[in-house]
Amino acid sequence: MLSLSDISGSMVTLESGKELFIQDDYAGYFYVVLSGTVDIYHDKEIVMRLGPESVLGAEPLFSRESRYLYTVKSFGTVRFSRYSYLELLDMLGAQPRIVGQILNSICHQLKQLWTGAGLRAGIAAAQHFSGDIRSYKSDEWVIREGEDDTQIFRIVSAEKGLEVSRGGHKLAILQNPGEFFGEMAAILNEKRTASVKSLGNSILEVYPGDHLQKIFTDYPQVSMRIISALSQRLAETTKALTESMGRG
Repeated sequence: MLSLSDISGSMVTLESGKELFIQDDYAGYFYVVLSGTVDIYHDKEIVMRLGPESVLGAEPLFSRESRYLYTVKSFGTVRFSRYSYLELLDMLGAQPRIVGQILNSICHQLKQLWTGAGLRAGIAAAQHFSGDIRSYKSDEWVIREGEDDTQIFRIVSAEKGLEVSRGGHKLAILQNPGEFFGEMAAILNEKRTASVKSLGNSILEVYPGDHLQKIFTDYPQVSMRIISALSQRLAETTKALTESMGRG
């Protein structure tokens, strides 16, 4: 079975103490550690150390602003394989298992970076970042399937929850304060794929889609949820491709 290091890319070697990329710089590439160890810094504080097979800098793929979320510095001599985001998209069709491995690595790193290191808890972030407040009555639509907008929503309170449906079929109920929804349209630049209706009186924070990078930074659980959703979409795509090849 292929691994990340089996996929060829441009080779980069970094001497000890050198920076691979810097937080908030424009993101043009992502990297896979082939050998050696790197330190990850956020707001100039070291938060973790990673070794071979780690994927670095892929998170901006899911954001329009395309800025790195952290700084990477070599700990000793480190060898990397470098890829553009277009190369990642090519991998989706040619090597879907590799993309799945990349997404899994990102999820693992995000979990360590944000929950393990305890950075920027949601309560603290909420004190300095909030959206517009909107109220919705019972049976009022928040999002309609097929609409072309990129607003992102965060639940302040939901008396009876919010119903998510697609094609008229109920999919889920959202009701936890602090939970985000609607972000996939902003990331993938697609029309709404589901509808959301308030079942009782609800109060929501609403953010423009171009605030996504700020939300990623202050609410890391959103990154985890988005990557999980993309991983699921990848699994469905892989299954469909496999079934199609089997029929051929």
